Amino acid sequence: MGDPLLLLLSCGQSVDTATAENQMLQAVVGFADPSVESIRLVHGDFRRQIEIRSQVGAFVVTSVGVGPIELQAFNSTERKVGPARQIL
Repeated sequence: MGDPLLLLLSCGQSVDTATAENQMLQAVVGFADPSVESIRLVHGDFRRQIEIRSQVGAFVVTSVGVGPIELQAFNSTERKVGPARQIL
């Protein structure tokens, strides 16, 4: 099996916040292999599990924070599928 996540696009935009840190609104667009049931997104201290609801495996994830986004695919038994992907 190849990579379980096909990442087609990542983009970002600076966001004005009340904190001193320069935060970014980031989005990642792609497709997941049929074996993938969910994707865990980690962005700094923020962590979220996102269910793949599209019948063709399409997904868009967004986050606001500092630093890279990490995406990890999981199957229906909550086992990791493939390596984690870092998006800078």
